[in-house]
Amino acid sequence: MVADLDDEFADLVLGKFSENFDLLPAEKLQTAIRRVTLAQTAVPVLCGSALKNKGVQPLLDAITMYLPSPEERNYEFL
Repeated sequence: MVADLDDEFADLVLGKFSENFDLLPAEKLQTAIRRVTLAQTAVPVLCGSALKNKGVQPLLDAITMYLPSPEERNYEFL
């Protein structure tokens, strides 16, 4: 769960939205997923099929939402 990996999101979920998770704005969840993705503590996983064109657009949307742009990319090698 994203709340286990992101303290800011966990505070939001346990505090303001603890009574009803359905009221949690999607933007807050997307921002938390982006933070844990950029911190390399989690990897978002999506399913789809290019053959039947199922899930392709959500995959492309997720790439632009969650992955860093070339300007944000850190090129340090271990």
